[in-house]
Amino acid sequence: IIYVDDKTFGLLTLAQHITRGNLIMKQAKEGMVVLCRANGNMEHDFVGRIQKCYENSALVEILDYAPQDQVNVQDLIGRTVIAFNRMKRSQTTQLATTQNQVKESVG
Repeated sequence: IIYVDDKTFGLLTLAQHITRGNLIMKQAKEGMVVLCRANGNMEHDFVGRIQKCYENSALVEILDYAPQDQVNVQDLIGRTVIAFNRMKRSQTTQLATTQNQVKESVG
């Protein structure tokens, strides 16, 4: 999926679009719902809730994820540590809805 950047009209992938608006430590709060980019533990983007904040990362409870990541979520016991620069605040706990909001915000 390709997105158009509002300001420069350049083409972006979903991962590049998600990096716009990344969280920083001051913004992150326990209980906040976030959209997380795929990382070493998960093959696809997922939605989670911050359980605990660290210096540059947070422990995230995985709420919604791609079906292909079901085994990964089971191995992680439903939680993983994610760097703040790989997450963005989400308005919903549903992955499909979150990805649709990202698409709508661009176009």
